[in-house]
Amino acid sequence: MVNDCDITFVIQGRVVDLTKETIASIRRLFPGSKIFLSTWKGQCLDGFFVDKIIENDDIGPTVIKYNKHSKPHTVNVNRQIISSINGLKAVNTKFSVKIRSDNKLTSRTMMDYFGVFDHNRDPAYSLFENRIVTSNYFAKEYTQGLKVPFFISDFFQFGLTKDLNNLWDITLFDDYIFNDEFLGKLQHENLPYRQHHIEQKLWLKFINKHRTVLLKNKFGDADSVKLSYKLMLNNVVIVDGSLLGLSVPKRLEQHDGFPYENFTHLRWHYLYKKYLNMPINDSKKIVIKWSIAKYYSFLKSGLRTKLKDRIRYISSSFKP
Repeated sequence: MVNDCDITFVIQGRVVDLTKETIASIRRLFPGSKIFLSTWKGQCLDGFFVDKIIENDDIGPTVIKYNKHSKPHTVNVNRQIISSINGLKAVNTKFSVKIRSDNKLTSRTMMDYFGVFDHNRDPAYSLFENRIVTSNYFAKEYTQGLKVPFFISDFFQFGLTKDLNNLWDITLFDDYIFNDEFLGKLQHENLPYRQHHIEQKLWLKFINKHRTVLLKNKFGDADSVKLSYKLMLNNVVIVDGSLLGLSVPKRLEQHDGFPYENFTHLRWHYLYKKYLNMPINDSKKIVIKWSIAKYYSFLKSGLRTKLKDRIRYISSSFKP
């Protein structure tokens, strides 16, 4: 059993209007837990009643690509790494929660999922001491009609502090440097293949601390998809945001129904039983729906995506 006093909540990211609501929601639901705010120097932090504030130097956004007009596209991935790991390193309780500064909790149900599935794991694919509970926000199984491996949500994580430190203690990403040779063309580090999603980059950077995994194309192949499932199922428990009571801004809300692009807890649990050789007693109706959705998505957009990728590769100047 996990007691409230053994948990520290690390709220990470830039302070926004919702951050005080994030703090209040945790105080109300977990009155015995500590709350740390890991954010940036130079912000007004008056009225943020937490147990500790970690003020980090703002490293700024990270350039990941340039469009054909030579305009850089930036993301906050290094900011996220720094605020997460520096907050987690300050924790001295056994358990931690990493939560964004624009999310809040509406229930304690995260407690119902931690440790429940840890009796059945494959040591060959287990990188944490215990599975981490994570949300399904932007935890994609499919995109553009194709499977997309190593796509784990980074919104919310609950687990052993040592495991969350392991997850976030990774090197920062380098800015992509503009190449004058390709002026007027899209350019990024993964051409001629599609660029990886940030969620893939983060999860793969952690995995590669423990074993070498290369993903040439963001869609991978049959072997990378199978490996992705095994690593996911042995290291995280994916839970719907609605089941966790994780509230996100409206712009980040997602649809989890047909064609089932995002993992849900029901889907995770089915795959958990399938890959770990346990009896499967799921409704045949939902399994059939998943199969129909897969073929529907492939015919609607997956086939076109494959053809476009092939044409792009053949015509690309970025041949490896």
